Amino acid sequence: MLVLNTGGPPAAEFADVSVPEWQKYHNQLFLGMCVLLQRVRVRDGGYLFLVSSSVVREPSARLVVSGAYRSAMSSVLKVLSREWAPRGVSVINIAPGPVNTGRLAELVGDVAEFARGQPMGRVAEPAEVGALVASIVSGGIRCLSGQVLVLDGAASAAV
Repeated sequence: MLVLNTGGPPAAEFADVSVPEWQKYHNQLFLGMCVLLQRVRVRDGGYLFLVSSSVVREPSARLVVSGAYRSAMSSVLKVLSREWAPRGVSVINIAPGPVNTGRLAELVGDVAEFARGQPMGRVAEPAEVGALVASIVSGGIRCLSGQVLVLDGAASAAV
């Protein structure tokens, strides 16, 4: 099992992103992951998880850089899911919405106040992301490959 994740770029709207910032996050969020995936070998019957972001399903103007490159990685993962399927490798993109981390605090400030405004009155805890991965693996769920799983407590309007 391989679980990939990377930090997110600062919140910025499209017109405010400089060329050096686009290049930096292209390398961090896309190119670096692609090079890694070209060089790594996931064991036959194994799992590859990418923990990305719910912005792959519902873009955010404030998170345009994150959304652009995480959406591009979603496309790469979909291709790999088909390429690696004959070897029994499941490729799954976990796309969390608000999770109680330092990153969320960076984006919203007061996490407790933000959480009260969410549909469930709370945000996800990091352990819930891990529990989702663990339940897929321990449950032997194999046909989920090639999917994006949004874990957002009903926060998005995306179908």
